[in-house]
Amino acid sequence: FMPLAGQAGLRVMLCTPTCTPPPWLFARWPDARMQDQHGRAHVGHRHMTCYNHPQARAAASTVIRRLAERYHDHTALCGWQVDNEPNAGESIERGRIYDYNP
Repeated sequence: FMPLAGQAGLRVMLCTPTCTPPPWLFARWPDARMQDQHGRAHVGHRHMTCYNHPQARAAASTVIRRLAERYHDHTALCGWQVDNEPNAGESIERGRIYDYNP
């Protein structure tokens, strides 16, 4: 995609998959989900990962580093989207507070 964007004169802002992790992350480490104050695993659209979980943190670090190494000097790249509030937890149930994962 990046070469095509560059050829078309488009500028691309890349984001990392840390806010919305790939399904394999939870298939491999089901305990890597955030938990609310009642021990319920967070299931939502974004901000689901407990980054105090060692393997989840390592996976995020690896993918961020690889994206940066591959695209840091690409002519179509104009910036990076960086998540904020990584432990906010987003849920359809307002008032659920995260993260209580041990």
